[in-house]
Amino acid sequence: MVHETGVANAQTVIELGSGSGAITTCIAESMRSDARLLGIENNSTFIEPLRQQFPQAQFIQGCASRVRCIAGEKDFLFADCILSTLPWSIFTPELRDAVIGAVHLTLAGNGVFATAVCYGTQHLPAGRDLEKSLRAVFRRVKVSPPVVWNMPPMRVYYCSK
Repeated sequence: MVHETGVANAQTVIELGSGSGAITTCIAESMRSDARLLGIENNSTFIEPLRQQFPQAQFIQGCASRVRCIAGEKDFLFADCILSTLPWSIFTPELRDAVIGAVHLTLAGNGVFATAVCYGTQHLPAGRDLEKSLRAVFRRVKVSPPVVWNMPPMRVYYCSK
């Protein structure tokens, strides 16, 4: 997911749902030394450990639906890459659509939004609705084959304007 979004060439990267830092580690290892990383995590328990593990990045507690506002406050006008492992299947339709809309507004014109979801959820109503919402907002949506070596298996949506 990190390689396919072009993190290695990005100037600005945003991660939604940084959690314990599993994807953050891959992002940080792939980024240019002059690039900026902003992580937005809703669970306050994770914020301080993330700040200690990744001092070169900024981590803010907040809802992903506020990504545009938070990014602006941190002088991230637009993001070259936005990566997410958000738990879409538990979001209300309103929250899902608010996050997708805010991501679209925050993404640079040639940027890429990637979001990983558990494989199999595409057959459930919430998974079908997520894909419909992504396709309604983004000009291009590419879906990866299952990433079976991940536990649990995932698939990734790559979205661009």
